[in-house]
Amino acid sequence: MADNPKILIVEDQPEIRALMAFILTRAGCEVQSARNGRDGMQLARQPDIDLILLDVDLPDISGFEICRRLKADPDVCRIPVIFVTGRFCEESRRHGLALGAADYIDKPFDVPQFVRRVLFHAGSARAKV
Repeated sequence: MADNPKILIVEDQPEIRALMAFILTRAGCEVQSARNGRDGMQLARQPDIDLILLDVDLPDISGFEICRRLKADPDVCRIPVIFVTGRFCEESRRHGLALGAADYIDKPFDVPQFVRRVLFHAGSARAKV
């Protein structure tokens, strides 16, 4: 396993995807990204993914459905999922966490807090391996 956490970003908005990748690369992470759910689910199968950042509102498959599928798949269910979304109602937050997400971060996010939460969950996943 690499020394740096390997993060998969599944986000359809190019500006937000690029911003998260920039922030996390500066924080020492290796970053892969997907612009839709189908590509995200394929990339999740890459070796050593430590964490998945997942938008709820994607053009092809809901982030909630992606999370449900990932958590039901024994090959990838160990990977923590953090929803990073503009859907910031409490009902959505509860639903995401009930599906097995490790965390739920609202957009726009506070950058230092975002980095801390991502690194915490990526580190927790590594400790379980």
